[in-house]
Amino acid sequence: MCMIVDDEIFGLRNVRKIEPVYPSKNQTKFAKAYYVINYSKLRIWEFVEYSKMIYLDGDVQVFENIDQLFDLPDNHFYVVMDCFCEKTWSNTPQHKIGFCQQFPDKVQWPAELGPKPPLYFNAGFFTWWDIYNDETLDYKNTLASVEAEAGAEKNGLKRFLTTVSEVVVHYINAPSAA
Repeated sequence: MCMIVDDEIFGLRNVRKIEPVYPSKNQTKFAKAYYVINYSKLRIWEFVEYSKMIYLDGDVQVFENIDQLFDLPDNHFYVVMDCFCEKTWSNTPQHKIGFCQQFPDKVQWPAELGPKPPLYFNAGFFTWWDIYNDETLDYKNTLASVEAEAGAEKNGLKRFLTTVSEVVVHYINAPSAA
């Protein structure tokens, strides 16, 4: 796995190799091989030389300029909502009833299913700001404690975000990405 980064604003791009993050030994029987890639995106915290980054999974296609995302305020975590129409969600009530976070009026959440689930973000796209020098944040231990489970990187990010009291999560539309 690698991430492409700029040397300077108008400089040439470099490729930086990212060391994989493997699940702990006692969790490997539950993990799928591709989770190593998912876990490894949590290494974004190690890019301490940047004040703000936008992370995109390799399967995200950007169709228009997204530079405005760099102008968003710091101390906010900007993400896009996940989609429940994929097969991986087929055992969930959201998938079974056709519930869509992006268009919640399309299918109403039935009262008999209990409270509507909280919003669930897609960890394939997010912005990140300079938090690395904040000694109150324990991002390295959060990375080490992420369990091997479905949606591992999302759960790891959510777990970390719950420890950051000043973080505000904003769900944004991503019309320029698919």
